[in-house]
Amino acid sequence: MDDSLNDEAAQRRWLVLARAPQLGSRSLVRLLRKFGSTETLLARIDDNDPELGLKAETLSHLRSPDWRRVEQDLQWLQRPGRHLLPLDHPLYPSLLRETADPPPLLFVSGDPRLLASPQLAMVGSRNPSASGR
Repeated sequence: MDDSLNDEAAQRRWLVLARAPQLGSRSLVRLLRKFGSTETLLARIDDNDPELGLKAETLSHLRSPDWRRVEQDLQWLQRPGRHLLPLDHPLYPSLLRETADPPPLLFVSGDPRLLASPQLAMVGSRNPSASGR
């Protein structure tokens, strides 16, 4: 699907896409599969490609990203043990990839190889409904 995340330019492209308003996981994965890479996808945005099917707010953000947030993410990534894993990365958890709506990009703190190990997760809401309690 896409570029190596070893270079900062590839990281910037992923972060711009990940931070775009109203661009959900399914839409981003669909677009990346259609256009093949973040670089090609972002070039199509600059070309006003009608095949994108994105809302005006999303297109506006992608044309003029919030570079401050991207820089904050890049600073986070510069610390030891921090990684970005796109959906097609070999270390992306295979069972997560198989879900109906996998996140296209994971921010990982620690050894990403551990994501292949058995995991335990607790999911809940900070403000559960009465039936959720």
